[in-house]
Amino acid sequence: MKYILIIIYILLLSPPLFGNVNIVAILYKWKTASGVQWKEFGDKDIHPQYKGDVENGEPDGLGIIINTNKGKYVGEWKDGKKQGQGTFTYGKGKWEGEKYEGEFKDGYRHGQGTYTWSDGDKYAGEFKDDKPNGQGTYTWSDGRKYEGEFEDGIKHGQGTYTSIRGYKYVGEWRENKSWNGKEYDENGNVIGKFVNGVKIIVEPVVVVEKKPAVVIDKKPAVVIDKKPTVVVEKKPSVIIVEPVVVVEKKPAVVVNKKRQNGVLFRRWENLQWRWFRNGNEKKDRKYVGNIHNGGPNGQGILFFPDGDKYVGKFKDGEYHGQGTYTFHDGAKYVGEFKNGKVWNGTVHNGNLEYKIVKGK
Repeated sequence: MKYILIIIYILLLSPPLFGNVNIVAILYKWKTASGVQWKEFGDKDIHPQYKGDVENGEPDGLGIIINTNKGKYVGEWKDGKKQGQGTFTYGKGKWEGEKYEGEFKDGYRHGQGTYTWSDGDKYAGEFKDDKPNGQGTYTWSDGRKYEGEFEDGIKHGQGTYTSIRGYKYVGEWRENKSWNGKEYDENGNVIGKFVNGVKIIVEPVVVVEKKPAVVIDKKPAVVIDKKPTVVVEKKPSVIIVEPVVVVEKKPAVVVNKKRQNGVLFRRWENLQWRWFRNGNEKKDRKYVGNIHNGGPNGQGILFFPDGDKYVGKFKDGEYHGQGTYTFHDGAKYVGEFKNGKVWNGTVHNGNLEYKIVKGK
């Protein structure tokens, strides 16, 4: 009996063979003047309720916390804070239905993770200090996508934006805006570029097929002299004398097509930009104005599918003369265009304003 008591005493004083085992318990999160405290008592309608591993009176290990608005976190904990892998689903309120799955550090989103919005938008990539920071991919529910660098939750650094039509912007971003880079259409053709946040249009030469003037030859007027009186001599034979018919040819009449107003659509086809009578406003550029020789000539307006707009003079289908190009983001160029390019004018972009002289 003596030896059995000694063995029991040694076992009680010795540490567990397989290390410390966390206690599974229910705790309530209290916010007090001295900070956050975890208690074994509380009201789940007032205090977030935790169920899971506990060490030193705090969540530590694996556990679940349900907030008063029914938001829920399931995952790893360390010293009372979310730490490691976990999933946080938002409850009632502004972010209801949104979810984050990934890494946490000191209670915040930090590391690799995926955030899904209630409308279907999604971000997958690096997080730091609870925000997207570093390399990541943001996908919109309508199919648009940005792949590149983020800083404090916004696009900043090198990245690629792809529209639902396949148009792309590739280059530098600053504070969520295209800064220095190029725009491409769905076939990889350069259609624009950004220089220090200002969009410059770059387009191939517009091919306008000029139709020849229509020449209409009027039929010549036929001039016929009256037949002379028939002279009948006493001789049995009758002699009839008729004059030669004189036909005067009038010169050909040249009729040129007049300039008229109408609607044209512009799209890339057969490796060149062309103008068409019919088109799709959601995909093609729409022109309304003076038309001559099959293309824009004179005053007109060109509407772009992305919201850009040009109002001004055209020549042989290109911007040429005075005009205003307004970008969908509010930036604007006002002044002279030459052969489809900005020439002498002013760029207005928020508080930024500068002159362009001879295309530079």
